[in-house]
Parts: sequence; structure tokens; C-alpha cells
Amino acid sequence: MVRSLMMGPLRYTDLREELPGVATDLLTARLRTLEDLGYVRRRRLPRPAAASVYELTETGQRLTIVVLELARVGLMHLGAPAEDEDVSAEAVVLSLRASFRPEVAGDRHERYQLDLEGDQFAVTVHPGWAETARGPADDPKLSVISSVRTFALLISRALPLQSALANGDVEIRGTKRDAEHFLAIFSYPGSRGALPAGR
Repeated sequence: MVRSLMMGPLRYTDLREELPGVATDLLTARLRTLEDLGYVRRRRLPRPAAASVYELTETGQRLTIVVLELARVGLMHLGAPAEDEDVSAEAVVLSLRASFRPEVAGDRHERYQLDLEGDQFAVTVHPGWAETARGPADDPKLSVISSVRTFALLISRALPLQSALANGDVEIRGTKRDAEHFLAIFSYPGSRGALPAGR
């Protein structure tokens, strides 16, 4: 549940969609427990939204360090998604925080946008760290438009960018060099030696 809230506030109905295997009574109980512990708070959005959302508190944000470290360990053994594997856009985009390579990004401060099957995500690179969020990026250096699976294959380096472009599986708004550099910054640890990262 903490992972689901790492990219911003969500309504209860959104959380239910994010966690399809969790029964509603269990989800309600877990939210209440996290609220009682001070990790999550409920906030009412102003009109015209007029909806309640759940979000991580400052204390809850500290849990993201643990989540990301666990993700980094998992990424060491994670390859390309299997043909029958259900790939979540949110999970793939969030994994970029764990696979971020500060030594490749250097002191850059850049914004990127991902359009994955109609869902938009903003990826912001800061010196030493990266953040991801739902919604469009402000003045992105590069936009990547593809299916969730294609993007997962690109990040895991199971699919070369040139092949994806040639087959029409991915569209980029920006230069190919920028796209290759983006992939070099965020490719999964186990895949770093698979293909040259072309800068």
C-alpha cells in the first residue's frame, strides 16, 4: 500500500484498483492502521473534485527508502516480463526510482514524460536522485509513447530501442540520443551489460 501511494495521493477506489487481491474490509483495516500510526493521512480535495484521498505523511515518506531498497534487490534478478505476465504501468514507472543510476545521470536536472496506454507519468531527474509522478511532465526533454509491456522490455534491455522504433512499437518526441540516454539512466541492474547504452 505504501508503494501505491509513493507517486501521489489516491482515492479509496483507486487504491482498490491498485490492489485487486486485497479484500475491501482488509484494505479499510490497513488504511486505518496506517493512519493511526501516522504513516498515512486522509485529505479532502477542494472543489470541483470534492473527493477524499489518502497520501503518505512525512513519516510515511520515510518508509519509501525501505521500499526502494527492497526493489533494488529485486531488480538485480528481474529480467524481461514473461509473455503471460500482467505488467502494471504504475509498477514499471515506480521501478525507475530503484533502477536510477546517478553515476550516468550526473548533475543533470531533466524532465521526461511517459505515455503508456493512455496513462501519463512524469519522470524528473535531479542530481543524485529521481522522482516519478502521475500526470504530464512540464516541458519534458523527451516523451516516450508505447505500451506498458514494450516500455518494460526497453527498460530491461530485452528490446533494443532501434528495433522498437523500426517496428513502430514505440514513438519518441525528442532525439534518439536522448532516448538512449534515458534508458542508460534507468535500465535494470541485471541488464546493464546486455546492450551498449549509447550516449
